[in-house]
Amino acid sequence: MDLLKWIKSLDDLLFELMSWLVFWPLTLLRTLIGPLKMMRYADAQLALPEEEQYSEALSPPVFLVATLLVSHLVSVALGQPDEIIESRKGLGALVSDDTTALAVRLALFSAFPLIFSVLLLLVRQRKIDRISLRLPFYAQCYPAAVFAAAMAVAAEIALLGIGPSGASGLATIAAMLWLTVVEARWMRAEQGLGWISACALALCGVLLAGTLVVTVTLVFV
Repeated sequence: MDLLKWIKSLDDLLFELMSWLVFWPLTLLRTLIGPLKMMRYADAQLALPEEEQYSEALSPPVFLVATLLVSHLVSVALGQPDEIIESRKGLGALVSDDTTALAVRLALFSAFPLIFSVLLLLVRQRKIDRISLRLPFYAQCYPAAVFAAAMAVAAEIALLGIGPSGASGLATIAAMLWLTVVEARWMRAEQGLGWISACALALCGVLLAGTLVVTVTLVFV
């Protein structure tokens, strides 16, 4: 009986992992084309029974993890050393393997959905707890994953010296602008804020999360 359960769990795990090959690029494309639609999709899915959720896409946290994993694998395939693993400064000395480095990056990029979720709850004047935070956090993971992928591309451009001078910086700015616009549209659509208020709140979130990520990164590298 235990063997049959183990085989069944292995079967489910294999299918789940292989399904990423289909649903990761589909989720990425859908988020690029319609980020707000995917964020609303995330909200709607959490209202369904757990076994029926996210049948047409990767769940937001899984999408974020998968995106960081793919970015890391691409970097390894291109022969680029991991800066966190290679670093021997600060807390970077404690990171000696790919799994730990991936966990650090996951924590860093999770700061974006976390901060935007908190801002959204503050605007709604709602109590911040685990239940109220979960819904906006899941939705925010979709654009955060695309932003993480864009930042990985910008980093590879810099490391490989691709394109004209400043191409990496332009890619970084473009990624931040995309995220700011998406968040401004989300704040406006969900809260009915004016464009000025929505843009200011979105920019505030990007700057707060960006500052946090840069600060923590400096501690590791």
